[in-house]
Amino acid sequence: MSLKDDMHTALMTVALTAPAKRSQYYSVKKGRYITYFEYNRQPEIASDDATAANGRYWQIDLWSTSDDTTTATMEEDEAKIETALKTLGFGDFTYQDLYEEDTRISHYAIRCYLLEEA
Repeated sequence: MSLKDDMHTALMTVALTAPAKRSQYYSVKKGRYITYFEYNRQPEIASDDATAANGRYWQIDLWSTSDDTTTATMEEDEAKIETALKTLGFGDFTYQDLYEEDTRISHYAIRCYLLEEA
């Protein structure tokens, strides 16, 4: 399996209104849902003029609209996401609590990092 497939499987363990999607664009846009994407991949460790490991940087977005009936808090779902991704080897989590004024959607941006052997 690829990292994208593993990521998808891990995020599907967080029970939300709709399944997680691999894109920043999602057609559901109601309730609580997750989108995710890889925003950077770069060589991190070199050995003998060759890349020994790559850094893979991902963003996971947790969205909640005004009609969200999920009983868990956004922070609880954020913790579930972190736990699921740690099982894949992700670390260095950073968080931004955002609110989209124009659409009235709560948005938590979670960024994380995985060091992967080349």
